[in-house]
Amino acid sequence: MKKSEILTAYNALLPELESVTAHYKATTGQDYPGLDYGIFRQLHPNNVSWGKFYLEDLLNKRERIIRNCVEDETIFINNKRFKDTEGGKSFIFDLEVKRLNFFKELNQISNTFYKEFDELLATVGLPEWKMLVRPTQEDQYPRYIPSTRNIYFDIQHSEMMYASLHVEIGKERNGRWTMVVSSSMHTRTGDIFARDEQFHQYKAYVTICEHALVFQTWMESKYQEMAHKCYDLLDEIDKVDNDLKDPYTAWKNNQ
Repeated sequence: MKKSEILTAYNALLPELESVTAHYKATTGQDYPGLDYGIFRQLHPNNVSWGKFYLEDLLNKRERIIRNCVEDETIFINNKRFKDTEGGKSFIFDLEVKRLNFFKELNQISNTFYKEFDELLATVGLPEWKMLVRPTQEDQYPRYIPSTRNIYFDIQHSEMMYASLHVEIGKERNGRWTMVVSSSMHTRTGDIFARDEQFHQYKAYVTICEHALVFQTWMESKYQEMAHKCYDLLDEIDKVDNDLKDPYTAWKNNQ
């Protein structure tokens, strides 16, 4: 197509675009998501000076929105009807139960991760140091999830809230697991006999580094296993979430 023909085809689609988006809103009660004002603007003949590939992208985008809008409206109608049926209610209930069970398992693994890391700290002589973890509902993502990539968290002295260390666990490209421990400076005025936050913070840092093999062995065995299990669970949760967004199609595909 010539650039002038692309402009003509683009402008000719405006009535259909306005029609399908208006129909979508009338059916669903909401504007079609992801639209900006520019998609409803017509191209001026002077726009023929624009690049051909750019003009083709604009035409393809308008065609795609029209096509997707019609398809999404059909999906909305099918799901609305499906959710009112006994079979639909039962199917959605089963999906929600499956999702909850995945989250329970994810939280169990995370709780094991918290417990084992605290136990590692105690093993190397730091029983007063714990991971900082906020409580999480069983149907929500845990605060810290063992990851095949990187995870960041803090550990803290149980009796000194300002004595803390930052921990990063990650996997390098060569497959080797690494743990990085860092601290923030806490300047104190006490003399060398002071056993303040700064003292305990640096003591913990040195202690962990002196027992690096303990943490390395744990990462390459137990942590790695937990990380892969969490990866699989997160993938399953994503699949269930997608099915819950469009339960009718999910049900139809399972027939």
